[in-house]
Amino acid sequence: MIIGLMILAASAGFFMHNLMNANRVPMQNTQLSSPTDMLLIGLPRPDFQMKDLDGKLHSISEWDGHVLVLNFWAPWCTPCKEELPIFIEMQEKYQDQGLQFLGLAVDTPSNVKAFLTQQPLNFPTLVGEDDAMQIASLYGNNIGVLPYTVIINRSGKIMFTRKGDIKRTEAEKIFRTIFDKKPSL
Repeated sequence: MIIGLMILAASAGFFMHNLMNANRVPMQNTQLSSPTDMLLIGLPRPDFQMKDLDGKLHSISEWDGHVLVLNFWAPWCTPCKEELPIFIEMQEKYQDQGLQFLGLAVDTPSNVKAFLTQQPLNFPTLVGEDDAMQIASLYGNNIGVLPYTVIINRSGKIMFTRKGDIKRTEAEKIFRTIFDKKPSL
C-alpha cells in the first residue's frame, strides 16, 4: 500500500511538472470546461488513426505542422450542423496561414456520405462510430458530448477544448487570436 501511494505521488509530481512546464497558449476554454479539460491544455496530442469515407486509413500525424482543429460531430446532431458552416468559413479564411479543420464524424459511412451530399465540407472527414468516441475520450470528452472541438497548435500541443458548439463570434475571436498575433504555434 505504501509503495502504491509513493508511485501515485511520484506520478502526480511528474504530471504536474510537465503540465507547469508545457508550452502554453493563453487561450483556455472557460465556458464549458471541466478540470480534466483544463489539464489537457499544453499537453501533446494523442495519436490516432481513423478511416475516411473511402475506407483509407489516416493518421493524425498527416496534419503535423498545421494549427489543427478536430471537430467531433454527427449528421443527426443539430448543434453540430449549425456550427459546420462557421468552420467551413474559418477553413477558407485561414487555410493559407496553416489552419486545417479535420472532421471526425460519429456515425456510419453511409449516413455521413448522405449528409455531405447536402452539406459539403471543405476539409477532410474521418468516420467512425465507437472509434470516434474513443478518440474524443482521449482528447478529454469523457461524457460523449457532441459537438466537441479541440485545437492543436503547430507543435502538436492541445491549446483549446470545447464541449458543445462554437458560435460565430467566438470562432472569429479564437482564430484572430491565433493568426493575427502571429505566435510561434
